[in-house]
Amino acid sequence: MSGGYQESVMPNMELKEIGQRLKLVRKSLALRQKEFAQKVNISVTTLSDMETGKSRAGFDFLYNIVKTFNVNLYYIFFEKGEMFNDNKNYSINDASICDNNDEDLQELLWYLSHSKYVKFNILAWFRKFYNQEEVAIKQDLEKGEKKSYPKKERMN
Repeated sequence: MSGGYQESVMPNMELKEIGQRLKLVRKSLALRQKEFAQKVNISVTTLSDMETGKSRAGFDFLYNIVKTFNVNLYYIFFEKGEMFNDNKNYSINDASICDNNDEDLQELLWYLSHSKYVKFNILAWFRKFYNQEEVAIKQDLEKGEKKSYPKKERMN
């Protein structure tokens, strides 16, 4: 079966912690390992290895848990936010919320709303960027019109 750990795209994190969160997701769905593994097209052994931190999840597996169960990857990687996504779909018209309706921003929003691969990689990049530049980002936000930004627990 494909989608296990052959193609590792997961950032370098504590595999055991991520595995524990995967297990919590599965248990919250009231599924046994066999049932969960079948639904996301991996072997029980591969799932067990991921849940115990012995192997990394591959892109296909991550894509399948989002597609099949609406799992929030931000929760899986960082233990922040809800375990499952809220089903909010962003449209290309959401560029107007940024007070900058340029074509590059519209294109980015389109890819974010249509490609799980883009969304996953942008989130990974943003997390690293935000952690390195948090002070500068907050200073920039306070200079502009928008004085409020996401709560600390949502950003970390």
